[in-house]
Amino acid sequence: MTEQDFPTFPLTTAASGTTVKVVGFKTGRNFEKRLISMGILRGSDIKVICNNRCCGTAIELHGSRMVLGKGMSDKIIVSGE
Repeated sequence: MTEQDFPTFPLTTAASGTTVKVVGFKTGRNFEKRLISMGILRGSDIKVICNNRCCGTAIELHGSRMVLGKGMSDKIIVSGE
């Protein structure tokens, strides 16, 4: 199966405890640069530690943990595997 076989959705809707793959961004160039500087790239695997849909999303990426606000999480498009 290819990545296109999996449905895509915003990171805010990913379930806690799952691992998802970044497939794109719903945003402008400057915001994408900010995500890239944080290590969030297309093709990156993100483990969703805790997803509080009204406040933010705690993730693990490349061995580091961070919390993204709801607005930022809404703009990151992922696919489940």
